[in-house]
Amino acid sequence: MRNSTPKIGQVFNNKEDEHMPMTASLGDLFLDHVQESYAPLRSAPEYLARNTKVTPATAINWIRRRSKAQINNFSELCRNDPEFRAKAIAWLQQEHE
Repeated sequence: MRNSTPKIGQVFNNKEDEHMPMTASLGDLFLDHVQESYAPLRSAPEYLARNTKVTPATAINWIRRRSKAQINNFSELCRNDPEFRAKAIAWLQQEHE
């Protein structure tokens, strides 16, 4: 049975914010954070996998931008990474202004 959890990729209208670069979707926000905060780390796949409850192979695919995260991975990263949680909250607030 295939996992039916939706992928993050819906595009929203964005407003410029001096504190946060414009991001088209939650999926972009996720992958941008992975690139900025995890990709430079020596053990990036293992660290990211632990914070999102996936395999290191899945984390590598995100680091290489080969696949998008599922919403449950997004919420796990929010739960386990305070910096990402702050970015996600700011993005959501920006979208509803």
